[in-house]
Amino acid sequence: MSAGKQLKVWSLTLIAVATMGIGLYSYKSSQISAQAGQTMPEYPELVGAENASLVDYKELVRVPAEIIAPDSVLLTNELSGKIVKLNLKDGASVKKGQMLLQLDISEEQATLKTAKARAELAKADLKRIKALHKKKLASDDALDNAVADLKINQAEVERIQAIIAKKTVVTPFDGTLGLHEYSVGEYLPANSAITNLVSNQGHLWVDVNLSQTQARLLSDESFTLVVDGQVLPTVAQVVAKSPLIETTARSLKHRALLPKAEAKNFTPGAFVEVLIKQGSAQPTIRLPKQAVLRQQATRYVYVMVPAGPGTYRAQRRDITLFQEDGQYSYITGGLKQGEKVVTTGAFKMYPNKLVTDQQQPAPTGAEQ
Repeated sequence: MSAGKQLKVWSLTLIAVATMGIGLYSYKSSQISAQAGQTMPEYPELVGAENASLVDYKELVRVPAEIIAPDSVLLTNELSGKIVKLNLKDGASVKKGQMLLQLDISEEQATLKTAKARAELAKADLKRIKALHKKKLASDDALDNAVADLKINQAEVERIQAIIAKKTVVTPFDGTLGLHEYSVGEYLPANSAITNLVSNQGHLWVDVNLSQTQARLLSDESFTLVVDGQVLPTVAQVVAKSPLIETTARSLKHRALLPKAEAKNFTPGAFVEVLIKQGSAQPTIRLPKQAVLRQQATRYVYVMVPAGPGTYRAQRRDITLFQEDGQYSYITGGLKQGEKVVTTGAFKMYPNKLVTDQQQPAPTGAEQ
C-alpha cells in the first residue's frame, strides 16, 4: 500500500473516532443535566408577610411649624447708665422680682433724700396750717397752698423712685435666663437687649400657619410632630386659632398645646414640621413601607400565591400608592383586602420565586 493511501486511511479513522467521542460526550452531558434537574430541589426563600388590611385613612399634609414658649421676653433697660451690680448667670433659674442688673443710681438716691425731706417739711407745714385754719388764724388760700405743696413734693419723690426703678432690671416672672455679654462698670445705652427670659410653665405651644385651603379642610384638632424627617409619636392638640387671616401670606395661624411631658424634648424657637389631617377618610389598603418597591415612577409589591403546602410563588403586582407616613404605605389600587404580601425581604424578590412565610411552620419538603 502506498504512503498516500495509508495516510488517507489513518485520517478517516481519526475523524470517525473524534465523531464518536463528541457524540458520547453530548449523550453523557444530557444525561447528567437531566439527573441534576431531577435531583436538585428548589428551596423556598424565608420571608416576612402580612395580609393587606383595609383601613379608613385621611390625607396627611406636612406643614412647617415653630415651637413657642408661653411666656418669653427680651429683657431691656429703659434708661442708660453704668452697670454697678450684675446678678446675671447664663442659663440660671430665677424667681419673679429678682434683681438682675442695677445701673448707677447714686445721683438719684441723693436727689431722693432731698425730695423726701421736702415732702416731710411740706407735711409738717400742712399740719400747722390746718391747726391755724381751724382757729380762723389762717386763710383758705394758705391751706390750699399747703395741700398743693405737699402733693408736689410727694410727686417728686415718686418721680425719682420711678427713675430708680427704670435703672433696675428685675424678673417679671419665674423662668430661665438666656446668655449675656455684659460686665460691671460697662456703660449701657437705653433700650439695650440684655438677655432672654423663658418661663418655667412646663408646656409649650406649636404655632402653625395654614393656608386658607388647608384650614378649611382641616379635619382633626391634633398635629403630629416631625423632626429631621422622622415622624414622632408626639401629638399637640389645637387650643386656639387666629380670628383673622394674615394679609401677607394669606394664612391662618393655629396654636397647639405641647404637654409638659413632651415639651421637655423641645427648645423654644425651634422650627419643626407637623402632619395635619385633611378632608374626609377614604378606604385604603395599609401595608408596612418596606413592602412597597419602586422602579422609576412605578410602585409595586410581591403578592404570595399558594404553590403547595406552606409554600408560595411571589408574583409582582403594580399598585396605586396614595400616601405614606413614617411607618405605613396607603394604597388605593392594585390590591385587595386579605391578599398576602411580602414585607420583610421584599427587596430580594423576583417574579415566580418560591417563598415561605417565616410566621408559618416550614414545609416538610421542598418543591421538586
